[in-house]
Amino acid sequence: MNLYVNDKDYSLLNALSTGGAEEFSGRTNITVNLLPGAINTLKITGDHGEVSITQMTVILLLD
Repeated sequence: MNLYVNDKDYSLLNALSTGGAEEFSGRTNITVNLLPGAINTLKITGDHGEVSITQMTVILLLD
């Protein structure tokens, strides 16, 4: 899967196999910079198998 933030390709995200379509135990993460305010667009693309995204978390990292 590829992660695009504000139309910039950030990285290939590895989504490892969980062993079956009914197993939802995998996790992947990446740190990216977002623009201030609520003007960011995140897009995940890819078609190498089935992926089920159940949650996305955004956390403020302080300097």
